[in-house]
Amino acid sequence: MDSYEKALFLMKNNNHDINFKIHVVTEYMGSGKAKETYIKYDISRSTLYGWVRLFKERIRTEEDTFTFDAYFKLKNDYKKVITELEILKVINAHSNLDTDKKMTIISNLYGVFPVKTMCRLMDVNHSTFYNYHFRRVKTTQDKLNDDILKKKIKELFIDSDFRYGINIICGILKNSGVVVSLRKVSDLMKEMKLSPILPKKKTFIRKPNTDLFLFNHLKKNFKADFPNQKWVGDITSIRVDSVFYYLCVIIDLFSRKVVAYRLSYKNNTNLVMNTLKDAFESRGEPIGLLFHSDRGTQYTSYEYISLMRSLKIKPSYSNTGNPYDNAVVESFFSHMKKEEINRYDYLTLDELKASIDKYMDYYNNKRVHKSLGYLTPNEYEKIKV
Repeated sequence: MDSYEKALFLMKNNNHDINFKIHVVTEYMGSGKAKETYIKYDISRSTLYGWVRLFKERIRTEEDTFTFDAYFKLKNDYKKVITELEILKVINAHSNLDTDKKMTIISNLYGVFPVKTMCRLMDVNHSTFYNYHFRRVKTTQDKLNDDILKKKIKELFIDSDFRYGINIICGILKNSGVVVSLRKVSDLMKEMKLSPILPKKKTFIRKPNTDLFLFNHLKKNFKADFPNQKWVGDITSIRVDSVFYYLCVIIDLFSRKVVAYRLSYKNNTNLVMNTLKDAFESRGEPIGLLFHSDRGTQYTSYEYISLMRSLKIKPSYSNTGNPYDNAVVESFFSHMKKEEINRYDYLTLDELKASIDKYMDYYNNKRVHKSLGYLTPNEYEKIKV
């Protein structure tokens, strides 16, 4: 064993790391305060002096004589040179590289070689590199987050059969725990060119009431405290080829759920009566119910009013020529036609029935409502009842 190996062996004993020993000895030699040093590092006085003695021991080689300290530094310098050569071999650096390319090379080798060494070899300020690298990482992470968010937005949009707009998608994402702003959803939907077809606004002319015995008990109060407190109903026409069919629906204002619907080739009293019977039976024959509709002849006929009296349902009617008094069901028809009916050219009644059945299932079970806290009608009833 040569003198260096012997000194190295002795420096490595006593279960202490050699670098720790060199650090302690270097600090002591710099300060000259032995007591403070061995107390600070929880070693004995004799141990400290033993390390100092080994530290100063002369090591002879074929070419020269070194202290252990000088030899150790020389070994470290040698390792640094080897590292630099490896870096130069990998990066193949030369003076013609522009700053951006240098930054990219160093960033790609981040964690493989010492950053300061790479920056020195490529003549780049290491603080400038850190600013570039971590800003780039953040930008990359933001892009990854946007990619994940775009995937979720697109899935929601497609799942809605291309019906959902910005507000509803943002509400669904927030309900699922995603932290996102309306602006972010808007920007990403524009980027992906996702845009539902919006209905045109209609204008109506208010007409004077002619049937003063038909009272408006609802008075645009579209909130209900519990299920089967307030229902609204109406009829709309749908064209199949050259034939018109009529869809009658009844909606519970508590949850906005469609509780009954019927399709008929005739727009008559039987249509609204049968739809009301369906709703009344399916909802367990509720007591104290208010039913609101427009003043169509179907809803003001003697037969229909007699049916409501027998079921102990209180009738309510919109003012003449004012669809806003029945805005919820008007809105339903508007969305249904925009999101389903107007998107297809039906050739048969069966095609129309299948389309309506599909939409009603979607509306009650999948379509969320802002007024319900971005829940579906069935979800809202399940949670709130």
